[in-house]
Amino acid sequence: MGFLTVLLTILKIIGIVLAGIIGLIIFLVLLVLLSPLSYKGRIKYDGKIDVNIRVRYLFGIVRAYFIKNEKEQRLDAKILFFSLFKPKAKKGRRSAKKTAHEHFDYEAKKSVSDEPKKPPELPVKDDTPDKPDKPVGQYEAPGVTDKSDAKKSSDSDGKQKNAPKEKKSIFKRIKDIYNKIAERIKSFSDMRERIFKEINDEGNRGAVSFCLGIVRKLLKHILPRKHRIYVRFGTGDPATTGEILGAAYAVGALMGLNLYIEPDFENKVIECDIPFKGHVSLLRVLIWAIQVYRNKDVKNILKKINR
Repeated sequence: MGFLTVLLTILKIIGIVLAGIIGLIIFLVLLVLLSPLSYKGRIKYDGKIDVNIRVRYLFGIVRAYFIKNEKEQRLDAKILFFSLFKPKAKKGRRSAKKTAHEHFDYEAKKSVSDEPKKPPELPVKDDTPDKPDKPVGQYEAPGVTDKSDAKKSSDSDGKQKNAPKEKKSIFKRIKDIYNKIAERIKSFSDMRERIFKEINDEGNRGAVSFCLGIVRKLLKHILPRKHRIYVRFGTGDPATTGEILGAAYAVGALMGLNLYIEPDFENKVIECDIPFKGHVSLLRVLIWAIQVYRNKDVKNILKKINR
């Protein structure tokens, strides 16, 4: 009986621990899926660009921002207190510390050099026989007089080869990624023809309308919930300005935009001020992606395209 009691107690503890771990995993997954990704920002242009966009996720545990104006241009993302991109301020501090240390070393060397110099010692006569001259006709490498010098030169070449590569900035990395994507898009010209062929096929109209409905829902969900678009523009031609004004209000009414346009029928000018705020639910996006993936008609179209 005692052995069975101990065994049941151990199994009970193991079960409680496993249930706790499983519950913690489920809680973290639900937290990641149910936490909204919120964003807000402001875009202004009056001859000078001023952009300020901030993103928060998991109650501020994950944060990112992008700032661009005349004075600065910054992009950073943080998880708690850890920065994914090194800001420029830290580099400045490090360089300041380095210059301070160099100044301190220079002062120390200067103080040592200011000490009274000892009188020079007389040279001691060396009784060792002179080294024999090298035989005539022996080849010497230019610039290298000894094996130690050759070794030093080889070591210096090895250090130059093993020197660390220059780190690319985040903007250069984004540019490289954009260039790679552009190259891939150019190489997918044949696939593009197949995609348009399947879209224009009458037998695939149901799948195409289903995908367009999902895309419409996705755009409505991603676009800012609160926004105001203020635009002041003028083309210099009153007739052209009036035509653009009517078309802009028609598009704004169709998309449900909070649009306010101030036309200038005399001058050629363009200004804008767009504050916005919104959020994205990853759970909804995941549900729509699963619906598209499980649709049989969409699967058939993808199989035909990938042939």
